Amino acid sequence: MIRAVLFDWYDTLARVDGDRIVAGRRQLAARAGVDAETMAALWRETAEQRMLGRLGSLEQEIAYILQRLGATPSPALVTELARIELDTWHAAVSLYPAARPTLATLKARGYRLGVVSN
Repeated sequence: MIRAVLFDWYDTLARVDGDRIVAGRRQLAARAGVDAETMAALWRETAEQRMLGRLGSLEQEIAYILQRLGATPSPALVTELARIELDTWHAAVSLYPAARPTLATLKARGYRLGVVSN
């Protein structure tokens, strides 16, 4: 008997506007005074470490990446950049139209729901 339904988050329940993410990352690089393309390459290179939490909090991830790029960001700048990154993701992620009704229907039918995602 099926008692629960698990969903992946991205490209199942929610979509990401990749252009917004790229624009946000360019804004981060400009604010930090580093080359956007080089930062983007390092961001991709560290994806697994970041997704597994090996670099710490978002602020620690940003500081690590900037330090690898030769920058010495102040704690205040790192906090500002983390806020820009979070705001970018909030603006770039939206639920697919069927996500809420589907989840509501499954919950009403008594299924436990969960999200499994990186």
